[in-house]
Amino acid sequence: MTRQSKTGEKSKYKAAAFISDWNYEVIYQYFQGFIRYIGENLDFSIDVFDDFGIYGASVAHNSIGKGGMEVFEIPDLLQYDGIIIQGDIGWPEVMQQRVIRCCCDSNVPIMSLNYPLADSTYVGTDNYAAMTAVIEHLFNDHHVKTLAFVRGPQNSGEAELRRQAFEDACERHGIRPEQRRMYSNSWAVEFGEKAAAEIIADGIPEAIVCANDWLAMGVISKLKETGRKVPDDVLVTGFDDIPDAKYHSPRLTTVNRDFASVSCAACRYIVDIADGRRKPSAHDYSPFVLVASESCGCHDSIPGRDEVKNKYQSLLGSVRRLYRVQDTFLPDLQAAGSLREFMDIFEKEALKELECSWACIVLNPDFVLHYTEDHLYSTYPDWMLLMAVAGDRPAELRIDPELQGYMLFNKEGVIPDILKKPNQLLAVYPLHDHEMNYGYLVIDGLSPLADYNTLEVLLTQLAQIIAAIRSRSYIREMNKELSEISFTDPLTGLYNRYGYRRFGEKYFESKKIEGQTVYFYFTDIDDMKNINDHYGHEAGDTAIRLTGSALLEQCRRRGGFAMRYGGDEFLYLTDLGDAEVVSEIEASIQRQIENEKFPVKFTVSTGVFCTTEKSIRDIADGITEADNRMYSVKQKKHIERRHHPFTYPQSSGEGTDKPGDDF
Repeated sequence: MTRQSKTGEKSKYKAAAFISDWNYEVIYQYFQGFIRYIGENLDFSIDVFDDFGIYGASVAHNSIGKGGMEVFEIPDLLQYDGIIIQGDIGWPEVMQQRVIRCCCDSNVPIMSLNYPLADSTYVGTDNYAAMTAVIEHLFNDHHVKTLAFVRGPQNSGEAELRRQAFEDACERHGIRPEQRRMYSNSWAVEFGEKAAAEIIADGIPEAIVCANDWLAMGVISKLKETGRKVPDDVLVTGFDDIPDAKYHSPRLTTVNRDFASVSCAACRYIVDIADGRRKPSAHDYSPFVLVASESCGCHDSIPGRDEVKNKYQSLLGSVRRLYRVQDTFLPDLQAAGSLREFMDIFEKEALKELECSWACIVLNPDFVLHYTEDHLYSTYPDWMLLMAVAGDRPAELRIDPELQGYMLFNKEGVIPDILKKPNQLLAVYPLHDHEMNYGYLVIDGLSPLADYNTLEVLLTQLAQIIAAIRSRSYIREMNKELSEISFTDPLTGLYNRYGYRRFGEKYFESKKIEGQTVYFYFTDIDDMKNINDHYGHEAGDTAIRLTGSALLEQCRRRGGFAMRYGGDEFLYLTDLGDAEVVSEIEASIQRQIENEKFPVKFTVSTGVFCTTEKSIRDIADGITEADNRMYSVKQKKHIERRHHPFTYPQSSGEGTDKPGDDF
């Protein structure tokens, strides 16, 4: 069994980032910031764990979330110089606190991206100041007197700061409570539409201030649906300046937060702390820019024709990638007959489809090797199994037939040390289906499929295909076992021919791989025909049972494999054989004959072969050798009996040749 060796190169500084957000436009920019910093600092590496979040809603407070969040439990946090957390309310507090406690206990600094989090350094936009700039613009430049605020989730720290800024600005400008209405909601577009419906029912104000751009786009959509025009009938503002805000009609008034610069600053802060240039602080605010544009009647940052065309081409390219994956890559994987075949296809085609330089798949070894349909693979075990490496693969990596993959390694290292390189961004994504965690995909760098969330669609289908292939294999295995019905001989309790194929061959092969000596004992009952003819087949069955019991006794004492080979022939394999085995078998038979008062004092002949005597190809060759030697033993007995005739004693009956009454 192959386990990892430590031969990989490492960077001087290393960080981990935990990301849980469904807003792919924001996450893509964070990744760009990580890549920017790596490009500027060749001694820096980062592992980014991304579970894609849960669209449009938060995970229940203090819950463990869905299966994909187990990806955050993979690494050993103490291997990093700092931890970056991005997750807002999408990442359950209980999981956040587990990370924070571990880092605080070991003095590992924590950076929180754009979300207030206790015991961490907040790196990002000053939400209060940025929202204040939006409200002041509406008051000073547009002279509004009535407003509605769509605040986002009530348990969001960002949403709360923006709400407070809104309330305070209204107080400063003398806006009475009845002139400013509050609508609580979540972050997604549909919740903006729902809030807009309530606002329309309550009476449309002069301005609707939204806590993010998605809510603003939802509000505008509902206003348009009901015949209202923005900004003619009502002004609408957002927050974040996501790419869709720029190309929305009308172009949103919003706050540009430069997410890439935020994540880049978090990496820089970690290195500065490691070098002693800075100490952890409460916050590190990044610059923001108010974008006053069409949705409030202004004209800042309206994209030109070429910019719109480039955006369209980018979106079209993403759609084409998805079609290509659906038309070729996924069908090829679905056609795989086994997990190993699936992995071979992945290694050949993945780089083209993911548009990256290197990727690997890591799976739960229990799922691969000991799968059962009723088992919930909800967590990752300590040791994971490297199944596939697409791209540059070290020459020493070889498929281990026993594992069906390359090697086992401790998951705390994320990937085997042999695959690690300096100045590397590893993106780690879960392969899961609801609460089932099959493993994870690791990509070196950022795949273009991450834009527009195409990558999440692909990974969801990869996980489903992996699960389906493993389930089909399991069903085939179960059907094979059912067809064999039973592995044991009902008369003796020894293995039968099915048991031989299922266990005997594996026993021999395992000992051969381990370099162990194997002893073959091939036993046959002497004069079995005479027993059956003179004492009946029931007496013959008793002789077979007693012989089988003697072999079972050897198994219990020495270990190994014993079977009823056929009729009155038996096979015993062990790696603990010696010259005493044959006499012990014979003595056990005679002892049982006496104990059971069995009237037939039968004997057995045993041929012995040891794998040190002669090279053999497989178990069948060993059986043939032992069988031939058993035949030689019988020949000697026949010769002796010609000179010293021997007949079995009669039964306890009065000299009759018929079977005894006690049978």
